[in-house]
Amino acid sequence: MYVALGTPSQIDVIDAATNVVIDHIPVTARSMAVNPSTARLYGASDGAVVVIDTSTNSVIATLPVGGSLAGVAIKPDGTRVYVADNSGNAVYVIDAAGNTVLPGAIAVGSGPQGLAVHPNGTRLYVANGKDDSVSAIKTDSSPPVVQRISVGSAPYAVAVNKAGTRVYVTNTGGRSVSVIDTARNLVIATVPLGYPPQGVAVSRNGKEVYAVVRGYPRSLTTDTTGALAVIDATCHGHVADVSMGEADFKPGGLGDFLLPH
Repeated sequence: MYVALGTPSQIDVIDAATNVVIDHIPVTARSMAVNPSTARLYGASDGAVVVIDTSTNSVIATLPVGGSLAGVAIKPDGTRVYVADNSGNAVYVIDAAGNTVLPGAIAVGSGPQGLAVHPNGTRLYVANGKDDSVSAIKTDSSPPVVQRISVGSAPYAVAVNKAGTRVYVTNTGGRSVSVIDTARNLVIATVPLGYPPQGVAVSRNGKEVYAVVRGYPRSLTTDTTGALAVIDATCHGHVADVSMGEADFKPGGLGDFLLPH
């Protein structure tokens, strides 16, 4: 497992079998994704994407791509890497085989943040944090076709279920999660959470959606902490909150599930 740290600026490598930190990679990364085909790790920061060989935990390439970079996502077949440029209102496309940035960034909405690829690899969903929308992009079209979907206030992160039928978007300003039907690119439900959500993930069986939230009340004080909000994907109901304890946790991202559940 890989965890990006802000202070110090490094990526910690964790052995998933023992939950022990086994290495540190001295690079800055605001967001990351691992290519399942090549076992390369891509980390985005300001103005560049670093490519890391996970067999040696060493940087093998640094790709200058532009402004303030946000989310990273990888096509399921491992051929393309997508990176959101928050300040440039665009998505860059990287050819994974050659570690080259392809010409012609894809224009999206204002302030793109998180992004996710459909399981069939033909569509990319981008949360545009400054204009309350999601850009649904047909990546197999030339040029790519972009459709705008209105969601809640200040969308932040995106996740697609394994079946490819639903997209879930956390609305930080709206304190909610939007549910998009991928067949129609239409919001079919908005799930209120009561607290500002950040990262989002879907269980592998597709039955639950999890979002990390901030500002959750601590049980013993008047202060707040982080929590994990649980959503029933069948009825689109907010069914539980799991507090992260008494410390001042401010969670941001949420990783993929490693086990079948």
